Amino acid sequence: MTIQPTQLKTQPLSRDFMLARATARDAAFDGVFLTCVRTTGIYCLPSCRARTPKPANVEHAPTPQEARARGFRPCKRCRPDDRYAGRDQDREALLVALAAVRAGTTPVADVASFAAAAGCGATKLLLLCRRHLHRAPADVLLQARLERARELLATTRARVLDVALDSGFPGSSAFHQNFRAHFGVSPRAYRALLGASGFALRLPPDHPTAACLAHHARDPASVSERSDGRTLHVALDGGNRALLLSLEHRGGTVAARVVAADGKPPGAAMMAAAHAAAARMLRLDCDPAAGERVLARDAALRPLLRRGRGLRPWLMASAFDCLSFAILGQQVHVGFARQLRRDLAQRCGVRVGELYAPPPATAVATLDVADLLAMHSSRAKAEAVLAAARAVAAGDLDLDALAAGSAEVAAARLQQQRGIGPWTAQYVLLRGLGFLDCVPIGDSALASAAERVWSLPARPDGPDLARRCAQFAPHRSLLTFYLWRSFADAAAESAAAIRTMRAPTRSTTSVPSASASRSSGLLRSRAK
Repeated sequence: MTIQPTQLKTQPLSRDFMLARATARDAAFDGVFLTCVRTTGIYCLPSCRARTPKPANVEHAPTPQEARARGFRPCKRCRPDDRYAGRDQDREALLVALAAVRAGTTPVADVASFAAAAGCGATKLLLLCRRHLHRAPADVLLQARLERARELLATTRARVLDVALDSGFPGSSAFHQNFRAHFGVSPRAYRALLGASGFALRLPPDHPTAACLAHHARDPASVSERSDGRTLHVALDGGNRALLLSLEHRGGTVAARVVAADGKPPGAAMMAAAHAAAARMLRLDCDPAAGERVLARDAALRPLLRRGRGLRPWLMASAFDCLSFAILGQQVHVGFARQLRRDLAQRCGVRVGELYAPPPATAVATLDVADLLAMHSSRAKAEAVLAAARAVAAGDLDLDALAAGSAEVAAARLQQQRGIGPWTAQYVLLRGLGFLDCVPIGDSALASAAERVWSLPARPDGPDLARRCAQFAPHRSLLTFYLWRSFADAAAESAAAIRTMRAPTRSTTSVPSASASRSSGLLRSRAK
């Protein structure tokens, strides 16, 4: 879910806005307000699939208690009381069915079988998958099968064909094609890389690899990532051992090289972690074509799509690194947030060559508030980072489990942590956990980009930006990245213009030289 109730309950919503969100059946506002229908005496969630009532017969209430005090009773179809009490039978049935597919305990041949396992029809399954998992049912099913297949390849010696069949694929051809598309290697190559020190990832034809690697190296002073042109070097925590992952762009492939900090051979566990990190950073699990089609319906976004075709919502290599960076980055300039991240890596990360691996939660959990205050962090942020690190280290905040489950549950669980609000939760869902329909409302760069792209009279506030982004569901993560990229491009253009204005002027003659004329013509031709 993109908008959290705690984000909007403090901001008054107009009657017209609530009517529009209920007409659109926007599940993002479940828990924010209730629709009370006078003619039936029933109150519903905004996402309720019942027939839309006439506006004249509608009033709104913030809670079930107030709705009942006015004489309304809960809808038996959308069960609003369960939603406000944190109960969601449909969600739990979906996640139980998905867990069975991942474990291989339930044979699920197709989407219809998946719907039956979840105890619903195909239409409802589509709504549930988009709401909780941010993917279509077929994509959810495929991803679950591929995750199981990767685990079997790494932990068993079964034949590749047997792995394919045990994972729910009808045959070898479909298995090989989908495995290579999502993981960049064939099943046999995946098994082979576990005993090697490098591997090559085959990329989709539209993958903007150069832009992706540049994105991960966008902090020129980073102590954890560094680029030397076509190669990105990333220091990572590989479990019990730190590693250096080097990704070299070679046309349609990326060649990966892995070096362990202790100088020993990487081993299977480290190679599996390195491959997972590379696939994460390159976002091989994400095909942006459907999202691009949705975004292209808006004329204002089409120029962004033309400049950035193939863009994915890039993930940070580590979910915990993303979480700690998001907390440190609250209400400060991004440059200062990066400095805090660098200081934290140098304070308790393992050195790998010239770089430092972002520290795992277990290492950060050993610090105290004074350590972070010495890095010029505020006390509130220091306490929030340490609380999050200790929760992750103790297993109370399982980021991998949150990534594999419901986006709504993940957002709610994150916001139970000290110092984590809606913006931080949505940022972590977007860049750490990989959900595809997130918008970090409250992000200043996002609001500024929206103002510029849509030619608004002023920067949109939270509800206005949420309303504008709602039409692009379930692809709002992709929208967020296009808007962020637009903001970065505008900032770069502004900086270039300032440098040009400050540059010393040179004397000129009325007749340009031949070389100057040729240069001018070259510039004009490139502009075309």
